[in-house]
Amino acid sequence: IDLVEHRIELALGDDDRIELLRDAATLSEQRAGDPSAAFDAIRRAVGLDPASRELESELIRLAEATERYADAAETIGAAAAALEESRKERAAELHRQCARLLERLGDLPAALDGWLSALALVPHDLETAAEAIRAGAAAGRWDGAAAAAVRVSHARDAFQGELFSSLEAEAQESGAFAALAEGTAQAIPEAGAISAELGRTLEARVASWLNSRVEDVEAAEAALLRALAHEPAHTETLRELARLQWRAPSRSLVDTLLKIAGNFPDDLDPL
Repeated sequence: IDLVEHRIELALGDDDRIELLRDAATLSEQRAGDPSAAFDAIRRAVGLDPASRELESELIRLAEATERYADAAETIGAAAAALEESRKERAAELHRQCARLLERLGDLPAALDGWLSALALVPHDLETAAEAIRAGAAAGRWDGAAAAAVRVSHARDAFQGELFSSLEAEAQESGAFAALAEGTAQAIPEAGAISAELGRTLEARVASWLNSRVEDVEAAEAALLRALAHEPAHTETLRELARLQWRAPSRSLVDTLLKIAGNFPDDLDPL
């Protein structure tokens, strides 16, 4: 063990250095009875080969033996960051592992950031989004939980009803629909940066929460106006807007009714 550092200095490449570090870890754990020193050796090896699943597994095993979960999370997070440009799928796996370790430490806000970092690399991944929603709700970070559901919907160009049902269930349990509505509204891209139908659907869902769960009619009206920025002539959204505007009739209500009528030029019944 005492000669390891000198041999590492003389090694011809990273492969040789990794082998030496793995040998040092084995000697430290099995002969010297020092799993913490073994952890340190494997931690260094991960820095040399951040994509290695074998080294990742060994690091986690030693973290469990030594309870050095924070150090393991730091190491795996750095490995993920090193691979984000070259190997996105692998980097996402490592971010997920880091999130699990942080949850084990009880650091739910940091764990949420890990799940969201993974989702940024694989935005179509429903399982990662579901984990982000769970962690975000547990941490009271509704902006992050909502962002996960919106991101996957955007990536798949389709409203993800199951994820939003999970969000609603979590918000119902926590009485957090106001925070959920705010977080979702912030996460929805502006008109033109997302498909018109999806953008309108997302904003309409926000409006529904604000109207029925938060009982903030003015905020619900504003959300419906944002929905119509995506699909200006959508009849059902115009009708819902008219219902809200009817509480205090004004020129805005007249404009909304005219737009509805414009969708049915030969038939006034829809009004």
